[in-house]
Amino acid sequence: MEHRKWSSFSNFWKDVQKNNREKREAEYDDIANYEMFRGIDKTIAALREVGIENEKIIYLLQKYWDLRRSEAEELLQQEELLDE
Repeated sequence: MEHRKWSSFSNFWKDVQKNNREKREAEYDDIANYEMFRGIDKTIAALREVGIENEKIIYLLQKYWDLRRSEAEELLQQEELLDE
């Protein structure tokens, strides 16, 4: 009986550690995604500032940021809305 209590207590702490680890990993993922999109936004702004056409920007976003065309187009549209 005593062994079973200790085992349950041990499992409790393993679950707490697992949940904490998952929360930290999710926070790190959120930070990484935020920084990635921040970098993409700056890339778009810089390319627009020097007069690069949208098709070329889409191509470059796909090439260097590994985005699908639809993702690149959506980000361009969002950037256009921010510029207005």
